[in-house]
Amino acid sequence: MELPPGPVIIVGDETSVAVAASFEAERPGQVTTVFQATAVEETRAAAESVGIRPLAVERRGDTAATLSAVASAAALPRAVVALTGGSELVLAMRSALRARGITNLKTKTYWVPGKRGLD
Repeated sequence: MELPPGPVIIVGDETSVAVAASFEAERPGQVTTVFQATAVEETRAAAESVGIRPLAVERRGDTAATLSAVASAAALPRAVVALTGGSELVLAMRSALRARGITNLKTKTYWVPGKRGLD
C-alpha cells in the first residue's frame, strides 16, 4: 500500500499488524492504529511487541467503537486513513467514515470470506 508522506491512521484487523509496524518503522511517531479483533488482548500484545503505539483494539464487528476510535485520533484532520484487512471491515468503515465526512481514505482488502488469491 502506498500512501502520501505524513500522518496515517491504519484501521484494520489482525492481518494489518505487520502493515502498521512497517509504516511505523518508516514514519516514526506519525502512525495511529485502530484494529478490530476477536482476540483483543492478544492482538494488542502482538501490536505493542512490534512497537505500534498509539493503539486501539476494538471487538471484531464493532463499527461504532472503531469509528469512535478513529474520530478521536489526534492526527485525523491531516492524516490519511488507510483501511486494510478483511472486506467486511473495509466496507463497513469506509461507509461509516464517509458518512462522517472523512474522505481522505485509502483501501486495501487482504481477504474476502470464501475467496482466494486477491493479490
